Amino acid sequence: MVRRAECEAQARLARPTIPIVHEEAVVDRRALSAPADFDSELVVGVESSALGIAGYALVFGASVGRCYAAVFTTSVSGKEAAPEVAARLGLVVDRVLNLVRVRRVDERAPRRHLVVTPKAAPE
Repeated sequence: MVRRAECEAQARLARPTIPIVHEEAVVDRRALSAPADFDSELVVGVESSALGIAGYALVFGASVGRCYAAVFTTSVSGKEAAPEVAARLGLVVDRVLNLVRVRRVDERAPRRHLVVTPKAAPE
């Protein structure tokens, strides 16, 4: 089985822009049951940025021979930055990341409809 740390390392190698987790910025860290059959961890962080407040929700997961990574980032400036970042992070965690599922093979296969052209009737 691939380990979650290995999947995270692969994702960071492929996408160097994935936010670095600073422990002092973490507001939530927990196991996530989505997608099913993956050992996944969710990390949500919020920190100050040059533009205001930045937030991220990261999920790295591992299963037999498979890796999963989900990355959401947001930043907001202005007086209402903190509640807006919190609302965005809450929405993506509750309505996206908690509901992710891996499609079955039959769901991934293209569905082609067979079109049969009738033969012309003999004259």
